[in-house]
Amino acid sequence: MTLHPGALAFTNVAATYERARPGYPRELLEWLIGRGDLGEGRLAVDLGAGTGKLTRLLAGHGSRVVAVEPLEEMRAELEAAVPQAEALEGRAEAIPVEAGTASLVTCGQSFHWFAGAEALGEIARVLLPGGSLVLVWNLPDESDPLQQELGELLRPWRGGEPSQDTGEWRKAMAASRAFVPDGDLSVRCEQRTDRAGLCARVESISFVAALTGAERAELLARVGSLAPSQGAVTLRHLTRAYAYRRVEEPPR
Repeated sequence: MTLHPGALAFTNVAATYERARPGYPRELLEWLIGRGDLGEGRLAVDLGAGTGKLTRLLAGHGSRVVAVEPLEEMRAELEAAVPQAEALEGRAEAIPVEAGTASLVTCGQSFHWFAGAEALGEIARVLLPGGSLVLVWNLPDESDPLQQELGELLRPWRGGEPSQDTGEWRKAMAASRAFVPDGDLSVRCEQRTDRAGLCARVESISFVAALTGAERAELLARVGSLAPSQGAVTLRHLTRAYAYRRVEEPPR
């Protein structure tokens, strides 16, 4: 199985992605620790790890952390940013981890790129019975006027690109016999940046990275016009996490 063609655009913007994308709030880490998903002697696997934005949150808390990322350019950024994690080439549909060894599998900004049924089969294979799958997204706060303006500006360019918004991931989870819902988390967050950082954040989006040079420059100029030429820009977003528990025996 090959990668979704749209995901290949990230090869053009790996360094920009690392520089401009927000990380995840400490509340997410505390939630995972409180659930018992991280700790000494446990294995956490971060799928579609990108440049390690979620990986670095998982590392350093007793667990062994394996980050699986198919794109060499993104993986290079990950290895530099999170050297304490083990970065492996692989895909959610073919995870390079032994069966029944992981206590936690995370997918940060990534599950909507996967072939849902195939990925869930592989995740179920590597998880211990009772282990957790946690899907995480940083989503625009729709009450934020700047996010509203960005959404309107970007909507015509999105096309049929995979997105958390389509809800296809929910259908895949509902169809799986290996997982049951196990709680969720919502945290309001802010990303402080400037005009250049705002443009870089938009440039790191896959369908923007895939545009021709002239198209991209025109779009980014319009993005820049939404921010002051000097001073800080605040982007408000919601971090949403959805946990699922690996059942010991799939229901009949």
